[in-house]
Amino acid sequence: MEEAKRFIRFVIPGLALIFQIIILYLMYWNFDIGKIEKFLTLNIAAGVFLISGIIGYIFSSLYFLLHWNVYFRISSKLNYIKILEENNKIFKVKFKKVKIDKIDQKEAWVLINVFWKTLYPNEIETIDKQSGFLCNMLNSLGTTIVTLFFGWLLGSLYLLFNTCHPGISILWYTFGNFMVILIISINYQILAHIIHTMFARAFDLIPFFEEKRSGIS
Repeated sequence: MEEAKRFIRFVIPGLALIFQIIILYLMYWNFDIGKIEKFLTLNIAAGVFLISGIIGYIFSSLYFLLHWNVYFRISSKLNYIKILEENNKIFKVKFKKVKIDKIDQKEAWVLINVFWKTLYPNEIETIDKQSGFLCNMLNSLGTTIVTLFFGWLLGSLYLLFNTCHPGISILWYTFGNFMVILIISINYQILAHIIHTMFARAFDLIPFFEEKRSGIS
């Protein structure tokens, strides 16, 4: 399971950048099928996976910085503060000394997780596994967007100084990258909304959890 998480979070974004480089190679450098066949050997493929994991790890750090400091300012699809505000009464009953005023998204995320892990660890186990998988997918998509943007920037600089018609080349290269990034961004927003809904609606299950506990006792 941990290997699958690492693959989703780090390897996929790194592979996206490598695939971007290969496409650029096939489009604007001399096509040599012999070089491609050598590239597809087992040892090279294993090295590519290793390098892609390193690339994904590096860009994931940049993604997290953008996610917590930029994304929450421009999008409302995922909003931990809103979830806390909507369930303020529950928090006041369960955590009397905890104040949710003037907190940021990271603090709100921590409070939500502490709430469930402390008060309903067994009841929330299934939802927690599902949300963990979705959050890994969200991280992977976000890191991929950042990685592709970086790859587009480097590729455009290469085309600017190494092609006969850089304007046309950059235009086509930008269009292709823009469409891919747009599709991934749309899926990112959809997934963010699903995660928000899952966290928010989980609080509606509290009466059911309490009733179940009372029946057991």
